[in-house]
Amino acid sequence: MLTDFANEYYGILSALEALALFAGMLLCMELGRRLALKKGKMGDSPGAGAIDGAVFALLGLLIAFTFAGAYDRIEARDLAAIEEANAIGTAGKRLDLLPAAAGARLKALLLDYAGARVEEYEVIRQAESHARAVARTAGFKDTLWREAVAACRRETYPHAAPLVLGGLNQAFDNARTRDFLGKIHPPGAVYLLLYAMALLSAKMAGYRLADKGGRSWLHRLSFAAATSVTLFIILNLEHPLFGMLGVKTLQLPVNEVHIELSQQP
Repeated sequence: MLTDFANEYYGILSALEALALFAGMLLCMELGRRLALKKGKMGDSPGAGAIDGAVFALLGLLIAFTFAGAYDRIEARDLAAIEEANAIGTAGKRLDLLPAAAGARLKALLLDYAGARVEEYEVIRQAESHARAVARTAGFKDTLWREAVAACRRETYPHAAPLVLGGLNQAFDNARTRDFLGKIHPPGAVYLLLYAMALLSAKMAGYRLADKGGRSWLHRLSFAAATSVTLFIILNLEHPLFGMLGVKTLQLPVNEVHIELSQQP
């Protein structure tokens, strides 16, 4: 879980983290170069190429694993947002099964609930505002459910109750699923291992590139930049609502269904 400070400034912090890795890799490449020159490297030791290849392959595997995982999770969150929006829309339509007065009252409460859900994700970076929005959502949810149960008990439509209550329950369940999906991330040890392998790979690359004639800045900068930029993208895909990539698709479905509910007579 991110802290309140990290929530608000996650994009900047992820950029600083990537810059730190970039600088660290350059330093490790310089360290590898100096070690090679100090030893008077005259060629590869037997098996050195295989070890280098294994280390670089492991770095590539970790990057591929974290990138693919982050992208898969953002797709799952998109799907969860769509399913929540569909469930809210279906619940609203099923309220038409009740008499006009009861249905209108419950539709107004459902509109308030959907609006609170929209607000939750709009203010998710501000801890206090988000906590208030979550409390408002819980209040509307409890009131909506309580009044829906009471309305179904009062009315003489036996087939309406399971449809109305089932629709609302599905909307609430999908909201909970969407919220939990936003909290699923790789263990911190995975990122620590990724950073460690990036620095180790940089050191080995510096050792390989050692030359008394000078430093190969093109290779150094390209390797460090490619790795750190990829890490920056991974971090922002992992936390799309807090990062700098501007991923807004997670919010669109519920926003749209809220607008549709507000336009219904």
